[in-house]
Amino acid sequence: MSELSSYKIKLALIGPDSLKKQAVSNYNEKTLGLKQHIKRLELDNGTNVFLTIWNTSNLEKFKKSSQSFKKGSAGLVQLLDEESINAIDNSLSELDNCGNLSVLFYFTGSVSDKNKELIDSKIKQYKERGANIMLAYESFDSFEPVIKQFVDSILAQYKRRII
Repeated sequence: MSELSSYKIKLALIGPDSLKKQAVSNYNEKTLGLKQHIKRLELDNGTNVFLTIWNTSNLEKFKKSSQSFKKGSAGLVQLLDEESINAIDNSLSELDNCGNLSVLFYFTGSVSDKNKELIDSKIKQYKERGANIMLAYESFDSFEPVIKQFVDSILAQYKRRII
């Protein structure tokens, strides 16, 4: 019989406030200065993950505070639309500043092929260095399955570091 595992994972959620509200609308919410959304996920392999998603909208005004907060996170979820696509550069620089941070770029709505090529070229060098970067071009109806896949990739990255 295999032993089931449980993990606690902290994610920082950044991006335009309108997108964040849509993404986490079905999560339990507590207010502790920041907005904290708590969700229990069961991955396909039976692993339980207690996910804490921190909405950093109040911190993004203060770059120094925001950076230190992200350093304590296992992953960064960057919500984007066609207008906010240039924010990718800031998130990629976080990879240099925060060590083993995993990043999910979650695009809502349509993204032009030209912008998809631009995004791919920007993240290519980080992926070649072993960065855990995931791209999703989905509606918010698909948010939870994408988050499960992202959390699974974070756990796999941790397991590779242990072995």
